[in-house]
Amino acid sequence: MRHFNRISLFIIFALLAISMVMPASAQDDIIVTTIADNGEGSFREAILTANDNGGGTIRFMIDAPRPYVMELETALPEITVPIVIDGESECATDTTASKMRVVIDGSGVPFGDGLYLTDEADGSVIKGLSIGGFVDGLGLFIGGAENVIVTCNHIGVDALGTEATPNDKGIYSTGMGVSIGTLGDVSGRNIISGNIGY
Repeated sequence: MRHFNRISLFIIFALLAISMVMPASAQDDIIVTTIADNGEGSFREAILTANDNGGGTIRFMIDAPRPYVMELETALPEITVPIVIDGESECATDTTASKMRVVIDGSGVPFGDGLYLTDEADGSVIKGLSIGGFVDGLGLFIGGAENVIVTCNHIGVDALGTEATPNDKGIYSTGMGVSIGTLGDVSGRNIISGNIGY
């Protein structure tokens, strides 16, 4: 019995030591706590953290009135890992319009895309964002990433879906198996409108 307890303790300590040096899993939450363009708690920093960790889920817990408007000064970092960006918005139903709580405003960005998923971001999910104002770029560029899900977003319109906030182009994808909206489910639809090009 005493021998078994020593082995058990050794295994427990070994597992704890391994968990301390392993990178965060793709399931770990990364919390955005500020609407600031950069720095600790910013959306930009969250993307960089996810890239460093090999993935993760970005969520938003900001002490400010909704919608959370993030006025960017430069383009966001490329997303190079499988990632979930979850704005937890009030998506459309048969009786109510969708209402975003997270706005990515690119009107101050001289050149660049709203979100750019590289071919290493397979399986990513983009949900509950209003992306607009990127007049020299795409609202969402899926650059080769496969099996990406884009659901309950406003691309080129404001948080309420009533006023245009144009990107040069709305969504462009070179990846396979990309789902824009949810087939047969009204609550998963996106509003893609108001953009300058397609």
